[in-house]
Amino acid sequence: MSGAESCLTLASVACIGGAVAAAMFARMALAAFLSGTIAVIAALLAVLYALHGDGTRAAGNAGIAVFWAWLWWQLRRRKRRRSLRALGEKTRAVFAALARNMPRPGPAVRPAPQGARA
Repeated sequence: MSGAESCLTLASVACIGGAVAAAMFARMALAAFLSGTIAVIAALLAVLYALHGDGTRAAGNAGIAVFWAWLWWQLRRRKRRRSLRALGEKTRAVFAALARNMPRPGPAVRPAPQGARA
């Protein structure tokens, strides 16, 4: 294993640890970023192994890159699915009831003209 391969491998292991820790502490944006970084590193390792002629390691790293790219895609899309349209019928009914039961705003308080006494 050359120096570049060992550095990329150590970087990917560090990113995997960071992604797991970020997911444990609900930092999904960081977990998505690190997942994308792992996918890129694994793809680079696959290319390096393919250039060296080691087909099994190249195929393994390509599979790892595909998995982490899929995970990155899922984590990145997560916010878009939280819209009101994606909620269930019961939740929409609860939101509608909350909107109906909110108090109506009162009359606006207007300042009295200068010199007026109460």
